[in-house]
Amino acid sequence: MAINEWKVWKKIGLVKPKEVHVDVETDVDVILDFLKTSPKTDFKKIRSLFKDYLELRSEEKILKKSKAPQKKLIENVKQQITAYDKILKAYEFFQMDTDVNGKRVKKIAQSIRRKAKRVKVPKKWIEHTKKDMKWTFEW
Repeated sequence: MAINEWKVWKKIGLVKPKEVHVDVETDVDVILDFLKTSPKTDFKKIRSLFKDYLELRSEEKILKKSKAPQKKLIENVKQQITAYDKILKAYEFFQMDTDVNGKRVKKIAQSIRRKAKRVKVPKKWIEHTKKDMKWTFEW
């Protein structure tokens, strides 16, 4: 690490941290697009995949009760693995989208807070953005 990158310079106040530029309009558009598509596609798909998986589990219970051949039980468990693999894949995509959009929301909040300080909004409002759990993302 170069001497000009040391954190001590920031602590002393000789170097100010770089302000990250946030394109609020683009971020909000992306978040809205995500929210428009999520309930219709991701949730339905995940619910459908879980339904298929639960059907395989109930089939497994029937196979065990009827003392079916081991091959049928093995085949059922393989199908469960395949079905759950699809669930994990769908959930992974959903989670990544959610995480990315959560970061965007946080950046927008920080941008609004900086703007409020810059234009000298009354202290009451700035304190609200510093203390409210929604604004500090402690949820």
